[in-house]
Amino acid sequence: MLDAHALVLATRNRPTDVARTLRSVARTEEAEALHIVLVDGSDADEARANQHVLRDVPALHVDYHAFPGDPAASRQRNYGVAVLPPSTRVVHFLDDDVEVHPQYFVHLADALRQHPKAGGVAGCVCEPERPPPPAPSWIRRFFLLDSRTPGAVLPSGRTTPLRRTGSQVVPVQWMPGGACAYRREVFATHQFDAEAEGPSPRIEDLDFSYRVGASWPLLFQPQARLNHYPSPVNRARLNTYATERLAWRAWFVQKNLPGPVHTAAFWWATLGEALAMAASSHSNKWRLLRGHLRGIQRICTRSHPLLQRGGSS
Repeated sequence: MLDAHALVLATRNRPTDVARTLRSVARTEEAEALHIVLVDGSDADEARANQHVLRDVPALHVDYHAFPGDPAASRQRNYGVAVLPPSTRVVHFLDDDVEVHPQYFVHLADALRQHPKAGGVAGCVCEPERPPPPAPSWIRRFFLLDSRTPGAVLPSGRTTPLRRTGSQVVPVQWMPGGACAYRREVFATHQFDAEAEGPSPRIEDLDFSYRVGASWPLLFQPQARLNHYPSPVNRARLNTYATERLAWRAWFVQKNLPGPVHTAAFWWATLGEALAMAASSHSNKWRLLRGHLRGIQRICTRSHPLLQRGGSS
């Protein structure tokens, strides 16, 4: 079933989370067939802890690689793909703080086998410790922040969640990097943007999948489920996160959706986000709003490093 399937897992300073992730993989029936590459960008103590973790999951075939460069999820994933054997046909990616459900890998493999023209398929990310995303309200649709179409990239550069509304495989325009699989052929012409780094909301995943989707159909398989338990390690403060999220979104639009229409849509959605924050009952709304306004400043002055670069593909 999973012959020539590989899993690339990039991590940094999260040995406890990695242990939970790998143990959940080991519990799946198809685990022995997976070739797993762990690309570790951790500091020395955490790297040793990660190597101890591997000894606790002997059922898995794990190749451990200490990342030789400046750690970043994008660069570590590119490295992981590069060291895979040529026989690899499908590459799975997981975040290092998840727990896969039984049959997760089988469901993704089945989707790719049943849709031979698809370049990739995403699984369903469940957030047990967070409330589910609300249905798209008319005000969010009005400001181009959401729509009723799951997995869409809107003209503003915002995305809609991959909502689990049934059991059927559906087409999407983007995929989360922590719950997905791509055909190996995709990487002959595409890589994660190596310049994308920092305390980001992982828009490099959106950037990569959207570019792949221009050449290959992308799918969402809601039956392939995993739980995401966001690690507190390597997390930005709320205001920093809000700043980075907006600057990265501007970078994504600049790179992938150029032109005055998308630029106008981006700023319209940015206004809508600011109004939503100000009207929110969230206890940290003013920190988020300050971060959002700081993001606007960084975009207007082009002081964010990514906005000074062209981006690589």
